[in-house]
Amino acid sequence: MGHRRKRKGRQRRGGVVDNPTKPKGASVVSLRPAGTPFPSKEASSQQKRNSSDPIAGRIEEIRLAIARQSSKTALDKAKQLHKELANDESESVLIDAYVARIEAMLAKDLATEAKALADLVVSRFPQAGGRLAQLQGNLAALTGDIATVVAPLADPNATPEKRARAEQMIRSELVDLRALANSSDLAPDHPLRAAAAALDNAFEAVTSGEVDEAALALPEVSHRSPLAGWKLLIRAIASLYQGRDEDCRRFLATIDSDCVSARLTDSIRSILAGSPDGPLAQAGSNLVRRVIGPRGELRTALRALDDAFLNVPSDREPGDDLYRQIRRTVLTCERACPELLPRLKQHISVKAAVACCPVESVIDAMGGRSVHDAYFWRLYARAREGVGDALDACFLWSRFRDAAIEEGLFAADGQEAAFLYLHMAELLRRVPPDHLADARDDYLDAMAAIEDLYEDDLPETPRWTSSAIRIPDKKRDTYFLFPERLYERACVLRSDADIYKEWLDYIRTADRRDLKPDDVALKWSAAFVRDARPLIFLAESAEQRNAFNKALKYIEQAEALGGVDPKVRRARFRLLVAKAVRHLKNRNLNLASKDFVQIDELPQSGEKDRPAFVASLRWVHALRRGNQVEAERLHSQVRGLLGGQPAADVLLLNTARKCGLSSSGTLALQKSLSTCKDRDIVSAITRTCPISADVNVEILLPAKWESLLTKWFKRSDCSIDTAGLMTMARAALKMNWLELAYYCCGHGLQKGGPERARFMFMRARSLPYFLYERRQDCLDVALALARRARDMDLVAEIAEENRLDSGPWGWSDPFGSDLNDLDMDEATLEQVITFERKTRKYPKQSWLSPFGRPQDVPGLGECQCPACRRARGETGGHGGRSQPSGRKPNRGPEGNYLFDDIFDEPEVDINDLGLNDMDMLREVAETMPEFGGRSEAMIDVIEEMTRLNGGKVPRNGKDFARIVLRNPQLQQKIAQMMLQSELDEAMGTSGAFDYDDPDDYDNEWPRRKKKRKRRR
Repeated sequence: MGHRRKRKGRQRRGGVVDNPTKPKGASVVSLRPAGTPFPSKEASSQQKRNSSDPIAGRIEEIRLAIARQSSKTALDKAKQLHKELANDESESVLIDAYVARIEAMLAKDLATEAKALADLVVSRFPQAGGRLAQLQGNLAALTGDIATVVAPLADPNATPEKRARAEQMIRSELVDLRALANSSDLAPDHPLRAAAAALDNAFEAVTSGEVDEAALALPEVSHRSPLAGWKLLIRAIASLYQGRDEDCRRFLATIDSDCVSARLTDSIRSILAGSPDGPLAQAGSNLVRRVIGPRGELRTALRALDDAFLNVPSDREPGDDLYRQIRRTVLTCERACPELLPRLKQHISVKAAVACCPVESVIDAMGGRSVHDAYFWRLYARAREGVGDALDACFLWSRFRDAAIEEGLFAADGQEAAFLYLHMAELLRRVPPDHLADARDDYLDAMAAIEDLYEDDLPETPRWTSSAIRIPDKKRDTYFLFPERLYERACVLRSDADIYKEWLDYIRTADRRDLKPDDVALKWSAAFVRDARPLIFLAESAEQRNAFNKALKYIEQAEALGGVDPKVRRARFRLLVAKAVRHLKNRNLNLASKDFVQIDELPQSGEKDRPAFVASLRWVHALRRGNQVEAERLHSQVRGLLGGQPAADVLLLNTARKCGLSSSGTLALQKSLSTCKDRDIVSAITRTCPISADVNVEILLPAKWESLLTKWFKRSDCSIDTAGLMTMARAALKMNWLELAYYCCGHGLQKGGPERARFMFMRARSLPYFLYERRQDCLDVALALARRARDMDLVAEIAEENRLDSGPWGWSDPFGSDLNDLDMDEATLEQVITFERKTRKYPKQSWLSPFGRPQDVPGLGECQCPACRRARGETGGHGGRSQPSGRKPNRGPEGNYLFDDIFDEPEVDINDLGLNDMDMLREVAETMPEFGGRSEAMIDVIEEMTRLNGGKVPRNGKDFARIVLRNPQLQQKIAQMMLQSELDEAMGTSGAFDYDDPDDYDNEWPRRKKKRKRRR
């Protein structure tokens, strides 16, 4: 190796120092600060270029200092450079250094100093005014220089860009609302001045004490105003102090990040969390600590107490941890906020009572009893509402009423008491009437048997209720358990027709013999003589009792009020038609002729298809008189009015059935209908079924039409319009032709439009009951669509259907149904609609029914094509089913027609009775001991089954099973009758049946004694 020349002094190479005194082979020591990277190749090349150009090197050093946020060093170097050069380049670098220095001062909250420096730069370098204009505006807004900020807004010649820039300054930097409100640069009626004044007053109020909702409305501030962020901030602060934390978070989330009010959102969130820790500046942390104060420790203790209550076991007594936490929370409150201690004890007492904690242990943990004032009873009532105990809640609301009157919060005859009665009635109406009656009896019996303990404190919980509130006086008025009494009290205190309407609605649905809806309607009519609604109800009630003359008198009274209600105009026509039908049925032909004269005088008799129905009544009248010529003329008239022979025949046949005309006079019509094609049948149904609702005459359709129409609607090329499909679906559901209704709703959903909600609702009703989840999904979708369309009638129908749809037997929900439980998100809604539109095939029965296996019931789960039926040995018969053995089909002189099953003449046998002979069936049933004293209920079931069977009483068990399996309402009625029969038999055999004694069950349900078969 060659000789290495000795180096003198210290030579630096890239920050590395070579020490000549180090021995050969020793390590080289770096003096560069730790963490500082070595220069890259680009930096080395730039350094070489700077060494050749010293001016460029100095400029680069200044810009590096600005990038390192060393604004003071950069400004000093830039001043020295500009002093030496004084050219455009040095001036640009100097202005950049000034801007960096101003931003650094703003970061240290030195807004005033930064504004002074910016003004100095503009005065020395006027050409920098454009670059510093935005910065100067922001500084003016921060320092309260409103004149500079609003100058473009006050100048009518300012460009839109300047106005927008000024509004953005106000939005993102203005902190002094009062200065803006008092600015003389804007007109006194300028919207910004009015908005700033309102916000300033509201901000002062919300940070000083309690405010009402009216003070937070702030109509002067629109959502597009530059001050809209302040409005949201004020509402968030109000929610914070009112304890509505979720509302506060929601308002904070809606504040835009570029608003000046967004600077307080982190501090308010820290206040909500109860801790000053977080990404806050020093000023924000100080603010949080001042606001929280000693309540922060109390908040922490309350959260721990809530967690302790959540961990209380439901099946055994809570542990000592809960009582220790109660004691710790009470001591913390006594030390931090002693003024809140009485309220805290009340809240702990109520929470412990709901959690079924022993009272004495809670009292010992709290260090004393809580005060039972109006606030306590209101708090306890709301807690009982939360757990779904309506009866306890109503009793507690009655205690609140007594305490509030005693404390002078409101008068006994004030409007507050009226609203309280209505609230209690609403709670009781959430319980189904049958469950309410039983629960009320048990409640009263239990309260009468327990001694008075509630004056001391909350006693231990008995098994029948968790509130354990006792009534000291056994003669105490228990009005709070009876909705009808609550409505009556509310009507006395508050004159409102809607209260009478709610009262009447409850009486109609309560199904109690001691409540008379007509009495409530009479009181309503007497209190509001100008209201036609009670008169219409009284008329409809009289119509149901066939008291048509009395109903007409009520309609005349309603007409005297002005007759603007369309129900009044429809009711008179309907009542006159009902009178005519009754006279024709009783063969009072002269009276019927007088009825026709009155009907013709009505202007409403010429609307819709009413002339066709009146002509059908006249046709029956002519046949009764034996005038065949007149009957033929009227037949032709009906055919011309309805636009076809099938529709006329259907209407005439149903009118004849309604008027009691024998089937011998309608054989020609039956023969004509037996030759109808598919489209003719559809046209007849869509034209005649709407008449049913108008004149209150049920339109029954031939049973054989079900299979014909079902096959026709299975085709995908359905050309019927939406209104026709709606009519077909309603008629099919009314006749319990579920598969036909299913296909009609499918075509309706394919067409879309505003009727989707109604089609989806009927689609749910057409589905078999073993598809529980799919039925519920369709109901949910129908509810969402009905709410969007504001169709409240459909919403009410869905709520009623959902109440009856809670189980496979249609049991009503004992806890009531809430429409909020039916809510569905948008994605799922569209998914269900798409599925129902694309699914065409009707689902078949696939579950074990209570009447046996599906294959044991004819027509359920089996193919009904002719080949399969011939293979099973089935031939034609009623409704496409096989004929019962040992019985010949009914045939007229022309053969077996479609309406034979509706218009059969009565025979001696009970099984051959038609709809017109139900009175005879009632008389026979009342003499038969097998009905067990429930002949009315049994006859109602038979009537319903006869209607669903096309007007024919079921003849055997197969018909019975077929009809019941397809109708959930009948399932509910029959199941309840069977259960009641078993209970009656059990009580009859053992004398008294104790529901609470397990020995009376004997490990099985009591069975009915076997009876000897009686001869029919």
